[in-house]
Amino acid sequence: MNFQEHAIYHIYNRSNETLFRSREDYLFFVQKLEAFLLPCCDVLAWCLLPNHFHLMIKVKAEGVAWTDSKFRRKTQRLTEKLSFLAGAYTQGFNRRYGRRGHLFAHSTKAKRLNDESVSIFNDFGQVDYVTTCFLYIHQTPVMAGLVNDPAQWEMSSFNDYTEGRSGSFVNKEMAYQHLALAPHEVEIQSTSYLDDVLLNELY
Repeated sequence: MNFQEHAIYHIYNRSNETLFRSREDYLFFVQKLEAFLLPCCDVLAWCLLPNHFHLMIKVKAEGVAWTDSKFRRKTQRLTEKLSFLAGAYTQGFNRRYGRRGHLFAHSTKAKRLNDESVSIFNDFGQVDYVTTCFLYIHQTPVMAGLVNDPAQWEMSSFNDYTEGRSGSFVNKEMAYQHLALAPHEVEIQSTSYLDDVLLNELY
C-alpha cells in the first residue's frame, strides 16, 4: 500500500473463519481500531461483520510519514498501524479462545476511491465512488442477510449518521465534505440499489 495524504480509501480484510464470536470481540476490535488508526487517518465510515470488516478513511499527514527503524524495512505509518491492528486483534482473540495461528485470510487491502462524479443517482444528482462506498459499507449487514435494515446492525457507523449516536470516532463533518449526500438523505439512500459497475470499483 502506498497511501497519499488527504486521499480517501476503502480498507477491508476478512477471515476464513468467524472473526467476531461475541459482542465483546467487536468492541475489542473497535478499541484497537481507535488506538492504532486515528492518529493516522480520519474514519468516515465503518462496519464489522462476523467474518470481515470495512472502513472508509481519509489519510492524515501522520499516515504517510515513513517509519524510522534500524530493525525493519521502512514503511508508511498507516500501513504499519493496519498491520498492528490485525496483529493485536489476532493475539487477543487467540488468547481468549485458546487458538493459534493467523486469523485473517490475507494482508489488509486498501483501494483509493475516485471522488469524481460518475453517474446519476436516483433523485439526488451525481454520485461518485466515495458516496457509493459509504452507502455500500452501511448496506453490507443487509446484503449479508444479518438484518433487514442498516439501523438494526450495531457494529457500523450508520446510526452515527442517522440517530446522532454519541461517543463515536467517525468524523461526520469531514465525511459530508466529500459525500454527494445531505444529512437528511443518508437514511433514504442507504436502502437504495447500488450500481454493480460502481461496486466493482471499490475493490
